[in-house]
Amino acid sequence: MKRTVLFFCIILIVVSCRQKKSPAAENTAFFPVLSFLKSQVAEVDTSVYPLLKIVTIDSVSDSSYIKREEFKHYASDFLSLPDIGSKELKNQYTETKLFDETLGRVVLDYTPKNSEAEIRREEVMIIPDAETGDKVQSVIIDRLVNSNDSTVQKRMFWQVAKRFQIVNIVQKNNQPDKVVTTEIVWNDFHPAE
Repeated sequence: MKRTVLFFCIILIVVSCRQKKSPAAENTAFFPVLSFLKSQVAEVDTSVYPLLKIVTIDSVSDSSYIKREEFKHYASDFLSLPDIGSKELKNQYTETKLFDETLGRVVLDYTPKNSEAEIRREEVMIIPDAETGDKVQSVIIDRLVNSNDSTVQKRMFWQVAKRFQIVNIVQKNNQPDKVVTTEIVWNDFHPAE
């Protein structure tokens, strides 16, 4: 019975993705990425997990524990995202929904219609579960921030209830790219084997 329901849901997703967009489809809400990430930060703020920071600059890593009060600072790139589901930005993005059979996951992918947009991509991966409800597994965001003298590509990954990672690629004229990776881990520690 479970497989029949899951199969029916998958067929519905595939069929709805292939249909032409109707005016009603234009009004459907995007997944609330910003609100979801804010709730994740609030959850960490009230947890008792140790917070490990790992910073890698040009292939050299350094790790240390951070205080709970510092967590929001490190998560600020996620918390300051433009809300592409807002009334002002929603029409500037395209939503693609698909079911990845290999992974057994639903993937929501948001891409800009304008090649100059700050948010280049948002991807939400969801674990479908008819019994307990669908669960978000991860969020991936590609962001481009321009300033007077540089461009910063931010490749951001949030693994729900475990960790996040931000890869900053700083590009300046006539200089090699500088790559800085910051990872904060709170519930994904792996014991040494």
